[in-house]
Amino acid sequence: MMENKRLENLAEIEKVLKKLPQKAQMAIHWTIVHMEFVLKMCTDFDITNEEIESCKKYAISREDYLMLAIVSVAQMIKNSDETLGQ
Repeated sequence: MMENKRLENLAEIEKVLKKLPQKAQMAIHWTIVHMEFVLKMCTDFDITNEEIESCKKYAISREDYLMLAIVSVAQMIKNSDETLGQ
């Protein structure tokens, strides 16, 4: 049962990824393949939410999907740390 749900989720992710620009697909692939490195890089990353949003807007404006992915991981970690710290 759980395996079926996981396969359904993977199929849905694949469908969504195929709709993205190729540069975005490549950035997501790189981020997943190098997730351990990305997580290490983003842990204890001293950045404010405003700086994160600014970086995300800049990355989008330049179609820098790798930067967007990395900053999004940093935001995820920051939000997770803030939630756990409460």
